[in-house]
Amino acid sequence: MKKFQFTLQALLDHRQRLEEEAQSTLAKELEVLQDLENMRDLLLKEAAHATQYEKLNTLIDLQNRQYALQYSHTLLDQVSIKIEAIDKQKAAVTWARNALVKATQDKKVLEIHKDNLHQEWKKKRRRWETNQTDEQTSQRWGSTL
Repeated sequence: MKKFQFTLQALLDHRQRLEEEAQSTLAKELEVLQDLENMRDLLLKEAAHATQYEKLNTLIDLQNRQYALQYSHTLLDQVSIKIEAIDKQKAAVTWARNALVKATQDKKVLEIHKDNLHQEWKKKRRRWETNQTDEQTSQRWGSTL
């Protein structure tokens, strides 16, 4: 009896590659999101530091105080820009996560189909082996009678 061969193996391999690409894409998107969140956190810390500096140093002249306040507002503007970028990146992460789920489901369907076909092939092989054994036994006992 022939060895088991899955006729859709090339498609299964392709789906495996698509799943790996989706995993890679998700990892990259999550890395970008993490970088954006880290930048936002750094900007928030710097803005808080600038605000504290401006409040603590009441002795500095009015012009320097205005510069410090302007700098603080600039940092807060950059924070809001980062927050918008984070929201967009979260959407990209969600899309990548959904693409990974779809790729995994597509691959899993083929894997289940392959497993079912392999189980059927094993049953057929057992029946064939049993028939071969029965035939050999019949021939051996038939010739001795």
